[in-house]
Amino acid sequence: MDYPIIDEDTLAKRWRLSPKTLQRWRKEGLGAAWHSLFGLVRYHVNDILTYELEIHRWNEACAGKELPRDQMVNPFYPNVELTEDSELEIFLTSVEMSRMTSLPMKFFSPEYMSKIRMPHRDFDRGMTIRFHMPDVLAWEIRTSTKGTKQMAARRKTGVPS
Repeated sequence: MDYPIIDEDTLAKRWRLSPKTLQRWRKEGLGAAWHSLFGLVRYHVNDILTYELEIHRWNEACAGKELPRDQMVNPFYPNVELTEDSELEIFLTSVEMSRMTSLPMKFFSPEYMSKIRMPHRDFDRGMTIRFHMPDVLAWEIRTSTKGTKQMAARRKTGVPS
């Protein structure tokens, strides 16, 4: 299971743009919808796919080749499905979760986890802590706030303390 939320650098690479371009787009209210999680900019893959489809639809309409919405496929990622039915009971270490989610490692430290209420499983009275990806994903969606132009204008770059 891939984590369906990505950071600014990953989206910039995907679209072959500079992260500064994405920052400017946020300030201007352009681009895909974004979310803020403790000061971090995060993009939900469904929002990215929706934006890509809208851009493709607009380009097709300009070229006089507009298709009905239900016949459209994403030209960049035609085999991508928007939902995933399988929820495996796989528990990951803090390092694995940090890599998969692109969240800072400090989010998975015991002190910070309690501060931000990161969901985790304690298998051995604090000796073996593991994370379940669907739980972390649900937490991130619940905890993040949808970004606005005003938030982008006053946002500082970097990882929050």
